Amino acid sequence: MSGCKEASNVEERPKNIYDLVRRYKRDHQKCLEKTLGACKEEDPFEDAIEQAVRPNGCIHPHQRRVGNDALTAAKKEAIANRAAIEKCTSFDELRREIASITNDVNRFGDLAVYDISLRLGSRMKLSPAKVYLHCGAKEGAKNLKLPKAYNNAKTLEIAALSPALQELCPASIENFLCVYKDELKKLNKSQIWL
Repeated sequence: MSGCKEASNVEERPKNIYDLVRRYKRDHQKCLEKTLGACKEEDPFEDAIEQAVRPNGCIHPHQRRVGNDALTAAKKEAIANRAAIEKCTSFDELRREIASITNDVNRFGDLAVYDISLRLGSRMKLSPAKVYLHCGAKEGAKNLKLPKAYNNAKTLEIAALSPALQELCPASIENFLCVYKDELKKLNKSQIWL
């Protein structure tokens, strides 16, 4: 993300997950809030869709592999299905609707669906109530040393997570898991589950 700090290997090795959460709040949380805030301010709704698909007119790093053609197709589908999108009353419902209307868009996978839903959801005041796992966040979740029952989970309830992570909202936890997946791997279970 432009203007956001990359995870640094130069910093002192974290002693526990609380160190990583503090680092996340310092280095990354405001960037996520800024990206989501840009969609909140867009009016009319078509402009919010454009902002959700291409934050600040650019392809978001998460969508670089999706490509411009797929993003353009997804935007057209979202605009054509605006009425259905605006009827959504929860983030889950919004994510399902975005997944449905972009189902035939080549290369538009779970991460793109989640990111566009998250950005558009900020405009609609719909936030995730649980943590969605895909790509880097899924890898980060594996490094949390959760019970085996969670190994193939697509989402996690906040209550299933370390108390340190419960300080963050679900969207920030998803972002945290992606950003710090490698650092989490270096922590042992007692450093995560304090």
